[in-house]
Amino acid sequence: MNFKHLFVSCILLIVSVVCYRNQPVCLAGGEVAKSYEFPFMTIIYHKTMSCSGAIVSEEWVLTAAHCFSINYILGIKPSDIKVMAGITNYAEKTNNSQVRQGTEVHIHPNYRVKRVANDDLALIRVKPFLMTIAVNTIHVSDRGLPINDYIACTAVGWGEVDKPPGRHNTVLHKLKVFSSMSAKACPGLQDWERRKIICLKQDNGKGLCDGDSGGPLICQGELYGIAHQVYKEIKNDNERKDLERCGAV
Repeated sequence: MNFKHLFVSCILLIVSVVCYRNQPVCLAGGEVAKSYEFPFMTIIYHKTMSCSGAIVSEEWVLTAAHCFSINYILGIKPSDIKVMAGITNYAEKTNNSQVRQGTEVHIHPNYRVKRVANDDLALIRVKPFLMTIAVNTIHVSDRGLPINDYIACTAVGWGEVDKPPGRHNTVLHKLKVFSSMSAKACPGLQDWERRKIICLKQDNGKGLCDGDSGGPLICQGELYGIAHQVYKEIKNDNERKDLERCGAV
């Protein structure tokens, strides 16, 4: 697949995903993903971070741009990035797992750190994955979401869950969510921001958190968005308060 065509397609069709919730609960109510259920899922890791990502072609992985910033400065070398696919528990090696080193990282040209609706998208190039029952691609949707209605979708990632302090989640989880680009679903955002944002309906604190950044929002079997940021408090239409950065959906 031609890189320029792929990146332009992702820029035009993929939007960032934010969540509004009152409590910083991570994946409360989420379910453990089944083997082979999401063969396009990858965990992307570096000594300073881990993020989720989605395989969109044999050699390209889509994720969030903010995964490659250290202290809000973009500066992680592609060769220092590892991408693992074919697993649901990254702490357990299996015959299905495939690990690739990053060869290129392309950040959306309009990306700006610490801003909502900031084109928080990145593509990682790797040596081509071998397509199997456990490793495969997901189609990037060429359809828009309804503006004023909620649509049922699924968010997927390796983010933290409700575990005892000091214990980290290593198992892939999924969460059913309701997504919209409406003013009601995205309170406090300007019209131009909502054109780049999918918002998820509050559901008793359910959501994604650290480690879910870059994970896909899947609607009707296609990739519609990439996990971007969480907002926990909307004070009025013109003022909003940020939650600590959690790649969340």
